[in-house]
Amino acid sequence: MGRTPAACRQLASSARRRIADRRPGSSTAQEHRQIVTAFRHACQTGDLDTLVALLDPAVESRSDGGGRVRAALRPIVGRDKVARLFLGLMRNEPGVELVEEDVNGTPGVSVRIAGTTIAVVALDIHDGLVTDVWMVVNPDKLHAWTGHETP
Repeated sequence: MGRTPAACRQLASSARRRIADRRPGSSTAQEHRQIVTAFRHACQTGDLDTLVALLDPAVESRSDGGGRVRAALRPIVGRDKVARLFLGLMRNEPGVELVEEDVNGTPGVSVRIAGTTIAVVALDIHDGLVTDVWMVVNPDKLHAWTGHETP
C-alpha cells in the first residue's frame, strides 16, 4: 500500500470508528415511505428547496455503474450537491419516470425510461432526513427489476 504499518493501523482504526458511527435508519416503515414519496415528488417536479430540506446536511450519494455505465466514482457529499445531482439527472433524461417500489425490503424508487428500469434507488433515513442514497445503475445488477418493465 505504500504506507507504514503504523499508518495502516491508523487508517483501519479510523475506518472502524467511522463505520461504528454510522447509525442505521431509525424511521418507521410509514415515515420511510412518506419521505420516499416526498423525495420522488421533489425530483419529478424539480423542487430544489423541498429536496434539499429532505436531505441530511452530510448526506452521501453513491452509485454503482459496475464499469458498464456512467456513474460517479466517488460519493457525492452534501445536501446541495446531492439535490442538484438528482435534479440534473431528471433534466438530462427526457421521459424519466420515478416509481415507488420496495428496494431490498424497504420503500425505494425505480427509475424508468420508456418502461425500462435503468436504475434503482434506496434511501437510508435517520431522524426524518435522508442520510444515504444508494443508486444501482449497473445493468448486470438490475436483472431482478426486469419483471417491472412494461412491454
